[in-house]
Amino acid sequence: REREKEDIAAVQEENLCLNRKISLMSKEIEDMKSKVESETTDRMSLSQRLQDDKAALKRTYWEMETKLRNNIEEKEDQVMRLVAERDRLSHELGRVKRALDEERQRACQELEQSASVGDAKLEEMKAQTRQKDATISKLKSAYEQAIMKAASEKSKCE
Repeated sequence: REREKEDIAAVQEENLCLNRKISLMSKEIEDMKSKVESETTDRMSLSQRLQDDKAALKRTYWEMETKLRNNIEEKEDQVMRLVAERDRLSHELGRVKRALDEERQRACQELEQSASVGDAKLEEMKAQTRQKDATISKLKSAYEQAIMKAASEKSKCE
């Protein structure tokens, strides 16, 4: 009997020890479970933030791309308008040059025909020719300034 009591006491002691170990292990398991749940929540939160950041970056990218595309189209339109204006001015200058050349030729012919009329008439024609030449110079200068301005605006647009 004494031995049975000792065996029972030993088994009870061992049982208490095992119960303490089970209790400690249960606590460790609960702690690990809580830690895993916390990490899972953190990962989900991080994943959501990454998705939000990615969506924001995409929106920003598309907004910037749209602005850039619109800006490029606007600059292309400006260049086209400047090229058209340059072409128009070039055409106008050619017309003015032809008209002035014709006028100069007529003036020279008139001078040659009126040379016999007298020196006074000749001087008057020379003055007219000088005036027309001055007008031609002014027009040429204005045309060159317009071309330089158009080129400057075009280079700004580019």
